[in-house]
Amino acid sequence: MRPTTILLAIYAVFAMAGTSFGYEQAFEKTPVGEIVVRTVPAATVLLTNRQGDYFKESNRLFMSLFRYIDGNKIAMTVPVIGELSSCGMSFFVLGKDLERYLPDNPEVRVVRIPEREVVSYGCRGAYTEKNVTKARARLEQYMLDHPDYLPAGDTYAVFWNGPFTLGFLKRFEVHIPVKKRE
Repeated sequence: MRPTTILLAIYAVFAMAGTSFGYEQAFEKTPVGEIVVRTVPAATVLLTNRQGDYFKESNRLFMSLFRYIDGNKIAMTVPVIGELSSCGMSFFVLGKDLERYLPDNPEVRVVRIPEREVVSYGCRGAYTEKNVTKARARLEQYMLDHPDYLPAGDTYAVFWNGPFTLGFLKRFEVHIPVKKRE
């Protein structure tokens, strides 16, 4: 076998690792290229925030959460929420981990988020500021074209795959919390 074939095979295994090893999902993915209005269920999340720009701080945010879940033996879940305006990241706590006491620490808070209605746009591509900004603009145009929905919170990103997934295979969404116009 040629070295490039071996390398591609190894990379494929790592790419699948972000989606096929049975991480529990907090909710269903929005299909790629579709915009849907959906209800996202209430949940318990682990939240960390930093000062600065989300895309410059995302690795530090991720590592704060990873150290917390590793130290507390919490199962990995999907998706990961990127709170763009407040430079924050959240992991969902699901299944048996919900029954355990999970302490806050200086970097991570345990937070209950309510059920919310969102306009969601499903995308494929690397988790870059450019891709998320483009998706956000598409959703903002949708909101202008559908004035029966009003924004009801900050726009955030939803990331479905791990870091070893090739950029063009990654799935993400952008959500705008909404309420129906009276």
